[in-house]
Amino acid sequence: MTNTKELYTSGPFVYSLQEGRARIERVDGPAFSVTLPIELDGHPVYDIALTAFWMSGLRHLIIPDGFPMPCLIGLAPDLRTVMLPDHTPDGLPVFLHHCHRMEGFIVGEGNPKLKTIDGVLFSRDGKILYAFPCGRDYDTYIVPDGVEVIGEGAFAGCTHLHRIILPEGLTEIGENAFGGCEALEEVVEPDSLEIIGRDAYSACTLLDSFEITAGVHTIGSGALGDCGPIAEMHVDPDNPYFVIEDGILYDREKTRVLRAAGDITRAILPETVREIDRCAFFGCAVLEEVVLPKELHTIGTEAFRYCMNLRRIEIPKKTTFWTYEEGDYSSLFGADESWLAAQGLIYDIEVIRV
Repeated sequence: MTNTKELYTSGPFVYSLQEGRARIERVDGPAFSVTLPIELDGHPVYDIALTAFWMSGLRHLIIPDGFPMPCLIGLAPDLRTVMLPDHTPDGLPVFLHHCHRMEGFIVGEGNPKLKTIDGVLFSRDGKILYAFPCGRDYDTYIVPDGVEVIGEGAFAGCTHLHRIILPEGLTEIGENAFGGCEALEEVVEPDSLEIIGRDAYSACTLLDSFEITAGVHTIGSGALGDCGPIAEMHVDPDNPYFVIEDGILYDREKTRVLRAAGDITRAILPETVREIDRCAFFGCAVLEEVVLPKELHTIGTEAFRYCMNLRRIEIPKKTTFWTYEEGDYSSLFGADESWLAAQGLIYDIEVIRV
């Protein structure tokens, strides 16, 4: 039995109702420029569907005072600009998802919390870079002096960027900050950096070298996940928190595997290791042997994706990992057998629980 929402129309907006409140489900195009409504037919708007602007042709979006924020605007492939009101909540007021032609943000002159520099969205004091428009055709972007935090997803999906230069004084790179920057080849990180968030460089497929500066004390799981094979990794000798041994990046106590270099052929992990991060051995195409410690607790998803020469692995019975069902190991290698076959890939890996 299929549940269908009852839909209503007000101008170009198609909406549903929940307890007297309106959710924008669709905007009928063509809709070159749209101001989001605070209410529809007397019903206050509380949300907008991720696909609301799909196929609408939207290019310019105006969010007025009173519209509920933070809000998520997604799947608007033609969107160029977003104008924000004078009054916004703390933090990023609008999250953009798959809006790859964005050219810039516009902020009301009276907004006390936000400002823009050349279309890039910052906190009013300039300490947080919230969002970089994905459609800007920059080869290199120099983050302005005074920025201390790169916000969550700030550069996510910016496929034109090849090089990012971060200023001295920057202390934190947020979760998924550079996720999906497929052309990114170099990130110049300052000595002041302390925190690299979860999935910070996920899917940066051309990023093949990485340096951990002396002050970095926190690196989130999967920070280098889905990258291409990492050719070079370096840890500043003055860093007391992380270490590289035999091409593998560990925390200093060697309880956690963060990432492996792409050219390793053997990985004999020490008995101290308790956790293997998501995508830790991603793209290690010449890896032939892995020996896991007996007291290993967890293995992250896709930990051994594209390890095409790995033929056999023994996993302790007490080790946990995400799985569809008993005996299914596809989460460790990134996809099920039918998907691999469709891509012309073959994994012939024998998995033994010991």
